[in-house]
Amino acid sequence: MRMSLKATVVNVEVKKPAGKREKIAGKPYSQVQADPDTGLPLGLSFDIIPGFTRLMEENKDRMVFARMK
Repeated sequence: MRMSLKATVVNVEVKKPAGKREKIAGKPYSQVQADPDTGLPLGLSFDIIPGFTRLMEENKDRMVFARMK
């Protein structure tokens, strides 16, 4: 998955097993806001991706604990 930042819009693309990327969401910058609780961008359909919130939490925890070493 990647966020493609264009001149006026943000696109969320997912890589399919065949190697092609498919756009699953896209919004203008003015419609994308950060969630005050989690920091995830709202308006980009991250809620339809199963397990995305948990994946973001794991990545954040991994970065915090990596600094502690």
